[in-house]
Amino acid sequence: MSLSSTTDRAPETANHGIVELDQALNLPGLTRWTRLVLHLARRLEYGTILVTLPEGPTVALRGRTPGPSVDFIMRDQGLSRRLLLRGGLGFAEAIWTANGRRPILLPCSAS
Repeated sequence: MSLSSTTDRAPETANHGIVELDQALNLPGLTRWTRLVLHLARRLEYGTILVTLPEGPTVALRGRTPGPSVDFIMRDQGLSRRLLLRGGLGFAEAIWTANGRRPILLPCSAS
């Protein structure tokens, strides 16, 4: 897993910008699993997760209250299916078996 500063953000983010969750649910090319994960993200209590989708924009998942932020680069939408079917274990397995390329978590700020 690679950690770096927000100035080292992936080129995908720069090319597509950031969209809010409601806009993201209508994006073409999302699997039903990814749409469901994004929909469930409405339950986020605090903090912000910026999820860069494969070949797509970055989606801002904002909690009800401010808190820490993290960037997550999703290289494969199959991660969503594993997360929903196997929970945290599926998420961890997907990170370590994603075709030799791991999703990247980038800390943004500690608000």
